[in-house]
Amino acid sequence: MKGRESRDTVGTKNLFDRGAWEHAENQADALAQVICETLQCDEVGLVFSGLRGGTVGWYATPEGRKAPVDSDLFTLQDGSIRYRDLKCPLSLVVHDIQRARLPGDLAIALSSRDVRSFGLFPIRRDKALLGYIVCYYKRSFHRWKSEEIEAFVALSEALTEPKVSSGSSPKGRQEGAFRSQYQRLASHGNIVIITTDNEFRVTDVFGNTEALLGIAPGSMRGSPDVWSRILDPRDVPHLTRRIMRLRRDRTELREEVRVVHGRTGQLRWIMLRALPQFSTEGAFLGWEGFGVDITDRRDAQDRLLGQNRRLEALFEIARALHGSRDAAAVTFKGLSAVARATQSDCGYACFFDRDSNSVDVVAAIGLSERYIDAMTPVLKGPSLLRDAIEKGEQFLIDNIQVEPRAAQELARSEGVRATIVMPMSADNEVQGAMVLFKREAYGYQQEDFELVSAATAQIALAIRQAEMFEIQRRQSESLRSLYKVSRELAKYRSTVEFAERILPIVRDEFALKKGWLGSVNEQGSFLVGRASFGESLQGGSQDEHIEITQADKLLYKVVSTQRPLVISQPDAYSEEPIAQVLGETSSLVIVPMVAIGQVT
Repeated sequence: MKGRESRDTVGTKNLFDRGAWEHAENQADALAQVICETLQCDEVGLVFSGLRGGTVGWYATPEGRKAPVDSDLFTLQDGSIRYRDLKCPLSLVVHDIQRARLPGDLAIALSSRDVRSFGLFPIRRDKALLGYIVCYYKRSFHRWKSEEIEAFVALSEALTEPKVSSGSSPKGRQEGAFRSQYQRLASHGNIVIITTDNEFRVTDVFGNTEALLGIAPGSMRGSPDVWSRILDPRDVPHLTRRIMRLRRDRTELREEVRVVHGRTGQLRWIMLRALPQFSTEGAFLGWEGFGVDITDRRDAQDRLLGQNRRLEALFEIARALHGSRDAAAVTFKGLSAVARATQSDCGYACFFDRDSNSVDVVAAIGLSERYIDAMTPVLKGPSLLRDAIEKGEQFLIDNIQVEPRAAQELARSEGVRATIVMPMSADNEVQGAMVLFKREAYGYQQEDFELVSAATAQIALAIRQAEMFEIQRRQSESLRSLYKVSRELAKYRSTVEFAERILPIVRDEFALKKGWLGSVNEQGSFLVGRASFGESLQGGSQDEHIEITQADKLLYKVVSTQRPLVISQPDAYSEEPIAQVLGETSSLVIVPMVAIGQVT
């Protein structure tokens, strides 16, 4: 445990103590020992002609000496590191050889030496490969850290400095270090470097394509259909046109495209950067560029855009509702704003009358008259709408045409599928519901559902405020009317004068078409006309005497109960004396004037 803990705490670019090997008689063996002890691996091999004491260095712990490094396992040949006849990547680290895909029978060769993890690192100057270092772990597996890999890059720079090797210019050392870091980035970062021929076939690929694309590098090279296997079909036409135009213009390709992971099928985003390559004669050779996985950045960007869209929608709803005093107008404005925010095709909103247990549609957008006319079964229930109103339930349905609780035939006739049904509640009281539709299935996301929930709560509150405002307005008008009546009462004493002054006030305040005022005689048997207004009520109607008997149902009921009476269908009482005095009316209200327990 102590060895593993110290191995995990290793940390800087200057990891390998230069003083421990630089002055040794055999620098190659001394450096191999420093690397082995620093990383606590089991065996280190080194091939580099620039070290004093030999071109080959080797060191192993007692456990590692059981199977020494085979000098023929890796070789330098034609400027590359090779295992037998197979060219190896310039930088190769393997955390677990049992899970890694290694070329040829390299995994078998390593397993026969009890190797569990290993790393192969180049020693380079400028573009030239001068040697390599290989590290083996046999006692346990090892997960390579970026700090350890950077340390080998720094060591390669140190080994190729003039005082250690045959010498090179500062510019060359800087360029070599840059290329080493670039290659390390491609090996261990989320980047893939690709070159193509003039027909856009992949000629070389470098990077972890299996992790990023779900496809092995070998299956990409020379494959004519590799791009159709990788790219999302929606991006292929646009990317093809861009490539042809940029090739003609000899300019850089900059695109963000979607790719489909070959193993998982996951949709990922890749940022492409590439340049067309031309020969000295001007012939097009192909493309050279790289792709970087930006899926996390695009996902975060989409989430931020979604949040901004929801906030903008709620702000728009608040702005649309501001200043509205009519509940129906508030609902229509809110429905329109929510539909735009969720990109809904159509929808409606309805109010719930708790006294009559009825539901009435007060706003609709995008729905045909045929659908509105056929909604009676939905409004009266049982239905999802009634469940939302009566039980306060919320529904997000991917396809209402196959929902057993829904009116499927009605939904099919209108061609709607994805649905949100949301009750509109304020102060724990359901005032109605809002229903939104999209014509495609699975059209709504959870974010849309949450937006509608927040918006309907805001709309319900605005409806409640509009209703309260209307109640206050009516109370204010009633108080104003009472004030006017009281002021007139203070001026006049006779019944006739009072009637003539009061009726105009009542007419103006309530927008009445006709009115008649009568007083009861001392015996309480007759109602005598005192004043009137409206067509057919002039002259004689003011002196009209109406006998109050049980046969006169309207007047007798008002006098006996001393309570106002509202008649919504006056035609049914056309034979009553009071109805004959007033003539034809659409509605009738009889209000008794009560003083000291008697109708006056």
